[in-house]
Amino acid sequence: NAIGQYDIFCPAGEYDMVFQFLGYETQEKKITVRQASEDLNVILKSQAIVLRSAIINSNNEDPALTIMRKAIAKAKYHTQQLDSYSAKVYIKGTGKLIDYPWLAKKALEKEGIEKGRVFINESVSEIKYTRPNKFEEKVISIRSDGKDNNTSPTSFINGSFYQPIIAETVSPLSPSAFSYYKFEYLGTFPDREYQVSEIKVTPRFRGDNVVEGRIFIVE
Repeated sequence: NAIGQYDIFCPAGEYDMVFQFLGYETQEKKITVRQASEDLNVILKSQAIVLRSAIINSNNEDPALTIMRKAIAKAKYHTQQLDSYSAKVYIKGTGKLIDYPWLAKKALEKEGIEKGRVFINESVSEIKYTRPNKFEEKVISIRSDGKDNNTSPTSFINGSFYQPIIAETVSPLSPSAFSYYKFEYLGTFPDREYQVSEIKVTPRFRGDNVVEGRIFIVE
């Protein structure tokens, strides 16, 4: 759940467990499951980020641009690597209206949208995916705090950031991403046998069809 508590039900036997969270060092543990329940608590350490050494001159560009070009070029390839999967998904979204034009004040108030109020939407679903684009979703529970005005995050379930558009938003891995985003290299860290680069994603223009944050690219 949101604070890291978990339950796993599995037959007796030996298992390799992997604990991962972006920005933290991965931990692997070998465990033996018996008949009784057991507690297994893990504390992940913050990941040490290392910047690549480089010679700076007037012609150099940010390393993020090269990394993102390669990732974008292989995006379609990655969408073809998974034939099917099933999962139970918990998703939570929050939204807050920070400001609005005074001309829109009456219309927004009529819709029940208040400045400064936080809206929360939570859901638990079982989903099944079959390539190329068949999704089945069974909603187990859903909770919405107030009028969410179609701000539910559930539309992100049936999609992939390898697709050009996800939930009506331009993906940072879209072929047209450089027209919508600026990318900044933040560093690289090892995760088991992989090198992972952290890239800052900043919209070139503000709008409701872009995202902002950090993306991790496995090289």
